[in-house]
Amino acid sequence: MTDRVTGVEAAGLDGILDSLTSLKGIEGGVVATEDGLPLATQLSSRLDEEALAGAAAAVGHSASRILNDISWGQLGMAVLEGSRMKLLVCPLSAGYLLALAAPEADLEAIAPQVSSAARDLEEAFASLIDPATGV
Repeated sequence: MTDRVTGVEAAGLDGILDSLTSLKGIEGGVVATEDGLPLATQLSSRLDEEALAGAAAAVGHSASRILNDISWGQLGMAVLEGSRMKLLVCPLSAGYLLALAAPEADLEAIAPQVSSAARDLEEAFASLIDPATGV
């Protein structure tokens, strides 16, 4: 797997993704901005981090918009199941977390772990903000 963390190592994003991708059935993870740019990744070299970051944002935006349009509340997690991979996408204040799972992965077992990683990422993002300036 390759790691990509740009300027946010101190927040622990890489460690959170390492923990997530060490779980049985999870094959990769991406933290993406709202615009679909990768902030941090833990992926095998055969996967395109920029395409997956874009997918995270597209899925997150679409799912959020659908839920809003039908008045079903805010997005907690979107799941796409394909024949070769499952995508789990959670919203973050700074974008989205995308977890890639093997097609045989047990969603009931991994979904709570992905949600937990999203909460950990939110705490990491909060540690980057200076309370005095809000930046």
